[in-house]
Amino acid sequence: MLFFTGRSDQRRRRVLHDTLLASPLTLGTRLTRRLNMRYPRGLYAGRSENYGDAMLLESQTRLTDLVPMHPLLLMVVFGAGIAIIALFEGLYVWASLGGRGLGRIAAFDLADRGSLATWFSSLVLAMAAATAVLVYTVRRHRLDDYRGHYRIWLWAASCWLLMSTDATANLHDGFGEIMVWLTGTRLFGESCMWWFVIWGFIIAAVSLRLLVDMRRHWLSATALVVTAACYAVSLGFHFHCIPLQALKWPPVAEAVRAVALNKASLLLGHFFLLMAMVWHARYVVLDAEGLLRRRRRRGRLGEDVYVVEDGNLLTDGAGRVAVHPPHGVVLSSPEVVAVQPQRVTPVIGSGQAVVVASNGDTVSPLSTSVSGDVAVQRRLTKQEKKALRARLERMREEHERRAG
Repeated sequence: MLFFTGRSDQRRRRVLHDTLLASPLTLGTRLTRRLNMRYPRGLYAGRSENYGDAMLLESQTRLTDLVPMHPLLLMVVFGAGIAIIALFEGLYVWASLGGRGLGRIAAFDLADRGSLATWFSSLVLAMAAATAVLVYTVRRHRLDDYRGHYRIWLWAASCWLLMSTDATANLHDGFGEIMVWLTGTRLFGESCMWWFVIWGFIIAAVSLRLLVDMRRHWLSATALVVTAACYAVSLGFHFHCIPLQALKWPPVAEAVRAVALNKASLLLGHFFLLMAMVWHARYVVLDAEGLLRRRRRRGRLGEDVYVVEDGNLLTDGAGRVAVHPPHGVVLSSPEVVAVQPQRVTPVIGSGQAVVVASNGDTVSPLSTSVSGDVAVQRRLTKQEKKALRARLERMREEHERRAG
């Protein structure tokens, strides 16, 4: 197994690693070592004198319990976020109009780095990063993810965490100045364009791959698309690509209106990103607990058994139906057949591939022993698949010659 590579081998190593880490023997060994380091063995009683059984790990709240599961609670969270953004916008517009002679208030100024809006952006992005890590802890145990696509959630969490840091630490200006110092070039006359180009490419690649993984849940996928649209609108206001003359709301100066609309779209983008992570976390938890409806998997064939013989189709022995020459036979996912290429005919059903012997008897692919020369039960190798395709192609060409 040391020199064996493949998709199934990667999954086998990961499951073996998780099993060893979660085994009671390993946990007991770790606990024993930890206790030997901290306390004498005679002082450990296995039960707290002050807390009793209330502090047992089995009775504590899990990380997945932090995900809001009830639809009403999700609606409350969504409404609260929209209300907070509207409050920030209203306070900024009110302060820009004079605010009853109070003057400039930095906490209400959306363009200030020390404002409440900046703190809200950083908090929302940090929560989105934490939720992405939570999704990763559940998503990594999916059985059909042989290639490890779940790792995209760690990439997403890293991106959201870096965006959260940039919201307060102003990383994009420093990164732009470093790139200008290294290259001696300012993109479009601004140093921060280096951040938008390089970091924007990384964010776009991670988001597209994340959207592919979230495609099964339309609500979270839609929220991610809305996030991208909000960020695009914010960039349009930042680079003056959207004319402000056509916009009459809010009724303030044009500079104040530009800042208000720019920050509103940016705050909405951050919040919809958080909601996309929360909604998908709920979906993943429900899927892991088996509480989602099972989808019907529609195959290419119906529920009947079809026998291909000389270009004709036999439906359950009821008669012959003429069909076009086959371009190949699609086997089911197990791809298990009984190997006897000289005396059997492949039969394609809705759930599995079976074999019909020359005397008309049906041979099950899961049987342990059959009569005659059919004795090998295993998966088809790549060479056997190629040979089967070549044989079917020759049969098709021969049938075309006969028909012609």
